Amino acid sequence: MCKITTSTKCVLPRGNYLFREPVIQDVTGVAVSLMSVIVYLKWSSVCIIHDNETDYQATLLHQMLSAAGIFGNVQRMEQMTSQKIDELMSEKTATNDDTILNCTLLCSLKACQNYLAKPFEYGRKHVVRSSLIHNSRWLLGIVDNGDISVLETNYSTVLDNVAVIQYNTSVLNKPHHHSNTMDFRDTKDCDWFPIKTLTWEKEKRGWSTVGYLQHSGSLLTLKEIFPNSKMGFNKRKFLVGTLPDIDLVAAPVAVQISRENVVDFTIPYYYDSPAILLKKPDQNAKKWRTLIDPLSEYVILCIFIFLPVISLFLFFFEKCTPYYRRIENRDEVRGLHHFSDSLWYVYGALLTQGNYTFNKGGEHMAGSSSGRTLLSCWWIFCIIMMATYSGNLVAFLTVTKEKLPFSNIAGLVEQGSYKWGTLEGTVFETIFKTSTQPDNVKFWNGVFAYNKTNPSILSADPNVQIRLVMEGNYAYVGDRTPTELAMANNCHLAMVLSDLLTMQFAIALPNKSPLTKIFSDEMNAIFENGLLQKWKLEHWPKHGICDNIPRKESTPITLIDIHSSFYVVAIGVFIASSFLICECFKWRYQRKRLMQDKGKQTSHETDIVRMKSSLEDSMIY
Repeated sequence: MCKITTSTKCVLPRGNYLFREPVIQDVTGVAVSLMSVIVYLKWSSVCIIHDNETDYQATLLHQMLSAAGIFGNVQRMEQMTSQKIDELMSEKTATNDDTILNCTLLCSLKACQNYLAKPFEYGRKHVVRSSLIHNSRWLLGIVDNGDISVLETNYSTVLDNVAVIQYNTSVLNKPHHHSNTMDFRDTKDCDWFPIKTLTWEKEKRGWSTVGYLQHSGSLLTLKEIFPNSKMGFNKRKFLVGTLPDIDLVAAPVAVQISRENVVDFTIPYYYDSPAILLKKPDQNAKKWRTLIDPLSEYVILCIFIFLPVISLFLFFFEKCTPYYRRIENRDEVRGLHHFSDSLWYVYGALLTQGNYTFNKGGEHMAGSSSGRTLLSCWWIFCIIMMATYSGNLVAFLTVTKEKLPFSNIAGLVEQGSYKWGTLEGTVFETIFKTSTQPDNVKFWNGVFAYNKTNPSILSADPNVQIRLVMEGNYAYVGDRTPTELAMANNCHLAMVLSDLLTMQFAIALPNKSPLTKIFSDEMNAIFENGLLQKWKLEHWPKHGICDNIPRKESTPITLIDIHSSFYVVAIGVFIASSFLICECFKWRYQRKRLMQDKGKQTSHETDIVRMKSSLEDSMIY
């Protein structure tokens, strides 16, 4: 107790005073003084927690609060359990109007020590109780003559905002008429009780006097009664992780509707798109395709179909046209009215050889209008195709272009060379598992099938996924940013942007957490001030070893680039040799048949001569 007196009158220190006449008579002065502080703090509601000894003072305080229009909830200590405090805090959070829980504790020093330990003996397993540390105000009315410094090392020091007023134990006696109970109205001197609050002093908490109070309700404030409320989180270290028992999750957690049912998200702090990571295919292994790569498989197929079809039409027009009826023995002359000659002519035109010389000499072209019309259109087609092919062939031979086996999820699930996987327990697993989109369904079915033989397909470790990619014929679907970081120092990796939805990453907090709005507001300020981009430039990898490799616009043509043309010549020699062998066998067969026919004819003629000779001899005799 602090006395500030002179010989004749009360001398008050400098400060802000509040003098209030009590609405209800309180001879002890406890309820009046506490009421004065509550009014000064502008609390609209307060939870009054008391022990058995302070039942009278708590009832008076509740009556005074009701008369002043302040909502009061009076509870005994044994009734106000930790669970009930959790419920009050949850109700505060649900209203979103005022998330601060105001509590007045009336009890002895020992009871205060024991009670304040209750809401915080939880091993940080309950987020609502954790939020009490920051979002609660505790006004302690300690009716005890003991030393309150013991609270400096008590569980109450966990709380950010604790103010204490200590009263003499004599006020505990209930007033009776003609009793010896102290009546503050009979006090002749100025008795000022200090209001102390727990503040940080270097590395520990300590009591600091922030004002004085009289039993009559006169209040003198020197500082803020709860100065820590202006200090943010007071350098508190939050537990951050991905396990349930925590204040918040600061990890690459993507916002998703199903997740919002169990947690609250702040505004997104980062936007990213999914990507597919794969090992670059060996370009030399496909150099044999150099001659066919300039055109797609579909175009090549159409050309090979058109070649015999156009030849057939040309043969039909030249065979059936009446233009050649005046020519005798036309079938014995080679020309476009023979299908084989028509096919070779069309093929030669495709290779920009417009004229075809037949084996009997002479240059032959279609003479009919129908044949010439068809050939003129075919030549235009050949010119366009060969110009396109030649230009692309030059580009393919001189400029190195990495051609990946697929460009999206649809291409990945349609090919048969690559297996695929993703991180277990991530938003990607949820998307593919619950999606009804056909490509996503195929993707998840593939993951399910591959996982039976290789459980690493669904490994939650990104390093395992990258190892599978480096082994070859494996594609990993994940976040784009980690994928780019993996590619920065590994030049054998390539990335394909996925066509899945854009990912939004945010800080996750438990449902109805009072901290959600605070962190969202801070995140907004970080965005507006450009701090996120600044941090990204400072901490993001600048350049990897792959960025230092010079990129050449063109490269010299090597033997492996055009070895497919040698294959064409070799194939041509083989086919020509086969035709030569067939022609030799055919010629020998035809020659043998001819000799046999001549032998039969000679024998027949000999028989006829003999018959004539025999007939002549018989006639002579």
